[in-house]
Amino acid sequence: MMMLSRKEAADFHIDHHSKPFYNELIQFITSGPVIAMEILRDDAICEWKRLLGPANSVVARADAPGSIRALFGADGIRNAAHGPDSFACAAREMELFFPSSGVCGPANSAKFTNCTCCIIKPHAISEGMLGKILMAIRDAGFEISAMQMFNMDRANVEEFYEVYKGVVSEYNEMVTEIYSGPCVALEILQTNPAKTFRELCGPADPEIARHLRPGTLRAVFGKSKIQNAVHCTDLPEDGLLEVQAAVLVPLQPQVLTHLSLTATNLKTSQGRPSPATASTGLHLTGQQPQPKKMALSCLSLPISHEAIYWWSLICSKTLSCQGVWEI
Repeated sequence: MMMLSRKEAADFHIDHHSKPFYNELIQFITSGPVIAMEILRDDAICEWKRLLGPANSVVARADAPGSIRALFGADGIRNAAHGPDSFACAAREMELFFPSSGVCGPANSAKFTNCTCCIIKPHAISEGMLGKILMAIRDAGFEISAMQMFNMDRANVEEFYEVYKGVVSEYNEMVTEIYSGPCVALEILQTNPAKTFRELCGPADPEIARHLRPGTLRAVFGKSKIQNAVHCTDLPEDGLLEVQAAVLVPLQPQVLTHLSLTATNLKTSQGRPSPATASTGLHLTGQQPQPKKMALSCLSLPISHEAIYWWSLICSKTLSCQGVWEI
């Protein structure tokens, strides 16, 4: 999740500079945090435009009622998503959000106050559970104020888990799990967040959680004490420190090319999308695309409950269909 400055928004929408709706477009895309992600598939430009539907959401509801813009868009400005028309445009947009030089892109949306940390573990991501976990967190009444996907090396994980060294017998296995693949770090906001979010996560051992707290995240999504779906902050005073460590962790070098898209206002009066989008075949990625595949960079704003739903839908459906997450 990130915040676009007016200059970044202007760079992104440079092709619309002379359009009469340009100022409204810039005002909207800078009005709140956005989610940026790269997704990958064959013939990505055509396939993504098909999933998007017509540019005007009113037209989309008539001509393509199952499309993203029909389900989540409002009009021609707040139309849920953007897809570039050319590889050149896509490459420019990808460079804006995920600079290949290794420098930071737009500022992240973390508030670093009244917060606690959640890390969705690699096994949960590889098994296609990311979207479901995000939905469960949202439905429990928590606000996700920052989100970032990254790979951690062993040294970083050992530092992050240092408090457990010599205390928890599974320390080495815990470290191995976290650096075994991509993680998603969340900043969670709520009154007394560390206590209440920890309760939502449940006991560390999923078997115990299923007996004592069957509705918790670890009971529902966990497999073992090591692969228990999520890490959460143990102590209230550690919440800020863990968010800073996780959200600000340096991303691995990325090579990002090809196709980019932007999702904007995702509120809808027509409810949530049907499972029809389960066969999209899109992958989420942050590394060099595989041969013959094209990558898309995706944004959603403003971050609302429906925005989180749309983002998690893409995550859960693509992962459950393809079993692939690369970043």
